[in-house]
Amino acid sequence: MIRRAVLVTALLAFLLPGCAASTDVRPDCRGEDPVFALAAQAVPSASLLPCLDALLTGWDFAGSQVVDGAFRFWLASDRAGMKAVEVELLTACDVSNAVEVIAGPDEIGTRRFEEPISLGPSYSANRYYTFPGGCVKVEYRFDDDDTSLVLQADQAISFRPRQELVDRYADVGLILCGFGATGCAGGD
Repeated sequence: MIRRAVLVTALLAFLLPGCAASTDVRPDCRGEDPVFALAAQAVPSASLLPCLDALLTGWDFAGSQVVDGAFRFWLASDRAGMKAVEVELLTACDVSNAVEVIAGPDEIGTRRFEEPISLGPSYSANRYYTFPGGCVKVEYRFDDDDTSLVLQADQAISFRPRQELVDRYADVGLILCGFGATGCAGGD
């Protein structure tokens, strides 16, 4: 089963360079979803990949998209609105307008930056996590000004080490080039 998923993912990664792929595949932190291979290839320098843990009541996964140079997914809330949270994996982020804060215990290996935009009548802010080879930008765009919704959304957002995918693919004889890989043309 995993071998077939890996082969399908490899085929998609080969066929989709320079294209965008929208999907309803949820990037589950504990899952084996092929979307992680696409995300890893979209930003091959990234040492971490964003993913979703359990969503609290009132929150739903709203879709994902993989493009060359970025991977993003959205969360919808019955109170904050559709696409209330966008999580985007990039090679780098501009944190010049943000303030660095202490990363949480589940954010080890990252530097965290906060950029408040608007507190009312709706809440808007950006959060950035920087780490070797990449950055995750989290955009909060709530219809509501209830900042406790940020805490709810944050409980669902987590990270997977890219190395897990590199190792798993190596176990079935495939090379996922980029951060943590060896044996790829051009070094990484």
